[in-house]
Amino acid sequence: MPHGSPSCADYGCRLAECLSAARRARSRRRADRAAGLRARVDSEPAADHVARLREAGMSAGDIAARSGVSDTLIRRLLRPDPQRRPRRILRSTQDALLGTAVPVTRTGPAHPA
Repeated sequence: MPHGSPSCADYGCRLAECLSAARRARSRRRADRAAGLRARVDSEPAADHVARLREAGMSAGDIAARSGVSDTLIRRLLRPDPQRRPRRILRSTQDALLGTAVPVTRTGPAHPA
């Protein structure tokens, strides 16, 4: 887990950047709760987007690297049987996945003549 992430402080790290990230995350969660936003959301929109990324040629590892989401969760969202996928995921995970752009595939010659 990289320094500067909220969960790093949860595991006991006392670096200023990790403590600051944890404070920001707590503040964000409080604001979301006050606004009526849930921490966990339905995984279907994210699973559909991950499937589109795969269809565009990205591997689970590519998606994980670009989104910052674990490749294990990516693979679980890609399971063919919807009953075996996670039903709910963190809102921040969904935001990270939906923010991953589908690569543009070129048609025609790679270099114009």
